[in-house]
Amino acid sequence: MSSSNSTSSSSSSSSSDTEAPVPFFLAPTFDVGEVIDYSTVEGRKYFERCVAKVMDEGFDVEESDRMVFTSALLERAREVGWDIDRVGITSIFLDPYDHDSEYINILTNHGELTIEQVRAFEESYIHMNNRAAQDTYNMYRCLMNTLGTNGMKKVSIWRDQYTVGNRSSGNLLLIVILRESGLDTKTTAAFLRRSLIQLDEYMIKVQDNILKFNLHVKQCMQGLRERGETSYDLFINVSKAYLSCRDKTFSKYIQSVLDRDEDDMENTLTVDRLMLKGANKYKSLLQNGKWKEPTEIDKELMAMSTEIAKLKNETKYKKDKNTTAITTK
Repeated sequence: MSSSNSTSSSSSSSSSDTEAPVPFFLAPTFDVGEVIDYSTVEGRKYFERCVAKVMDEGFDVEESDRMVFTSALLERAREVGWDIDRVGITSIFLDPYDHDSEYINILTNHGELTIEQVRAFEESYIHMNNRAAQDTYNMYRCLMNTLGTNGMKKVSIWRDQYTVGNRSSGNLLLIVILRESGLDTKTTAAFLRRSLIQLDEYMIKVQDNILKFNLHVKQCMQGLRERGETSYDLFINVSKAYLSCRDKTFSKYIQSVLDRDEDDMENTLTVDRLMLKGANKYKSLLQNGKWKEPTEIDKELMAMSTEIAKLKNETKYKKDKNTTAITTK
């Protein structure tokens, strides 16, 4: 028995010594350092996967759809290896010729980059016959395929800004698309923080639609993250806006959630959890036909208002009748 185990162990050891380690990828892809041979079937299939549009409906470079667009593009980048830290093309090195220097991911923090910094990085490799040059072109084709007709009109006038010599740059095109899809100035971060402070006013603007409200909060937070910033009073501002909702059942529910959190020594309630609870409660009330349903007090007030209006009409009718009778005499 021990001999058998020994042989098995030896065989296993011998096998592991001779077999090369298998590279790990989350999805079928080429090694990021490897130039893609497009003369092969595998190379052509990989190209087709890279350049396929990331949204079924074309992106028309509208701010309202920007979060969907960037999220879809990030998924494609992860699938094909564009976003691998310090290796993939979305790591924009501030010193283009020193890949040990500081870098910024253009997909998640583009607001921290200027178009000049991105251009300097692209110029450092785009005219070489290497994998990075292939990848930035593949991203370019992917973005072009994703743009809708209106989006193409907005972007194509800036063609000189997303080309380097005779080559098209995916990173530069992305910067142009994101810039054209919304206000992007030095005051944008301040505007986003102000928007998060005034969430109770936004709740009124969307007529207490919790799903639209939550999307607005997420878009503002993403905008801040893209610029390397954040909001430290978000929980307070979201809570305040929820409590201002004119559906009394909803606001009462939110107050109970906040009260339970105060009693929780671990303070496990986060903004995301609060917003998820808010969305679920909103959908539940809608599905059951109870959203903004009048309370018993509201019903009594409405009944009283109806009765008062009825009495006023009766009084006016009698007065008009008497006036008519006197005039006739």
